[in-house]
Amino acid sequence: MTSFRERITYIGKNRYGFMMMLVMVSLIGFLIENIWSYLSTGFIGNRGFFLPFLFVYGLFILILYLLIGTPTTKTLPLYMIGVCIIFTVCEIGYGYGYEAIFGYRPWDVSALPLPLTPYACLPISIGIAALTGLFMNVHFTVVVEWFTRLCRHVAWRVIAVLLLLTTVGNYIFGLVQAASL
Repeated sequence: MTSFRERITYIGKNRYGFMMMLVMVSLIGFLIENIWSYLSTGFIGNRGFFLPFLFVYGLFILILYLLIGTPTTKTLPLYMIGVCIIFTVCEIGYGYGYEAIFGYRPWDVSALPLPLTPYACLPISIGIAALTGLFMNVHFTVVVEWFTRLCRHVAWRVIAVLLLLTTVGNYIFGLVQAASL
């Protein structure tokens, strides 16, 4: 396992790759949430966002990498437990924080099996931990370094920055929309 300082150095060395990876994970998060929404309710919603990105998913991967790095095959089960705990804490904190700021509950998983709070339930936390653990174990470094190689060209660096700014702007736009409800 790498140290926190080594992970910071790795992010700095691969910053454009990280930007692209954050955007990619934000898009995947949007797709997962909307597929889940469609299968469970029959509706697809954008929750006030203009574009198909949920920045908090990309941000979660970055925070996770900073906190606990990437697992090895040997440490994967323990890593997934850590991811499950971190994800659950983040979901609960984000949900209650959002509710406190905007005055309404953005989602509610109370009707699902084993709810811990209105914002987190054990099956979703375990599912996210499994998907995230496998991604971090098998694909994370490959994806970051592939995007980093792609971004050797200045045009791709500009695209990486613009995509990240667009994704963050989309998130801020969604928050502004939420504040006006």
